[in-house]
Amino acid sequence: MARRFVTDQGASPKKMSAELDGSALKAMRGEQGEQVDGVKRWVLGDELAENPVWRVHEAREVGPNSEVLATGRAVVVHGQKVQEACRVRLERLRACRHPAVVHPVLESRLDGWPVVVMQRPTQESVAQQVRREGPWPELRVLRLGVAICEVLAGLHGLGLVHGALTWGCVHPEGRTVRISGWRPVLPGSWSDRVAPEVSWGKRADARSDLWGVGRILANALSGKPTGLWQGEGVLARLVMRLLRADPAERPRDATDVLSILARLR
Repeated sequence: MARRFVTDQGASPKKMSAELDGSALKAMRGEQGEQVDGVKRWVLGDELAENPVWRVHEAREVGPNSEVLATGRAVVVHGQKVQEACRVRLERLRACRHPAVVHPVLESRLDGWPVVVMQRPTQESVAQQVRREGPWPELRVLRLGVAICEVLAGLHGLGLVHGALTWGCVHPEGRTVRISGWRPVLPGSWSDRVAPEVSWGKRADARSDLWGVGRILANALSGKPTGLWQGEGVLARLVMRLLRADPAERPRDATDVLSILARLR
């Protein structure tokens, strides 16, 4: 069984550590039947975010000599609706073997609550690259848009919607990208990570992901997180169309965006 939370500083909720159930399978990483053995374990660190239905922690995989083997994020799920949404999302992720999807590496329980650990990809995210390099030229942003939409077209065709796509979830790898951050998004969730219609109570769909693509491209063009973004040129007009508050005013789907981007190349 998972150990109980141990606080590093009294009752402070921001400094917690906990060891996850060492018998949980890693099958979702494609290593069917491989188990976390007695000398390798995932440990929770600082709490990064909290709301009434889940907590997000830093997580690290620790080896027999306390060396850090991998890092990631752990989502501890509290709300009943989120637990059900999480179960559905995990089932879809298990069924989807798309190489762009960064799958969960561990499912376990912590003090009775479900917890899912997502390993951090080795590739840098768009956010990390842009913050280090500054604004990207239009041609590079255009190629990024093509890579993201090619992946989304495939995933949406499999019925898998991300719902909270940000530049921190997209990791360029050659001519394509990998996508992380697959935690469930409930209608009515207020966050700058989700499309306006999701904040208003609608379920995330393919056009919600296109809004996320617009934010990512706007951030890459401006070199920083941006909300109300404006620019000049054909690419800028496409980005602003992706960021429309009304999903009906955005392109129809990722394939539609690809055809528009192809005309810009």
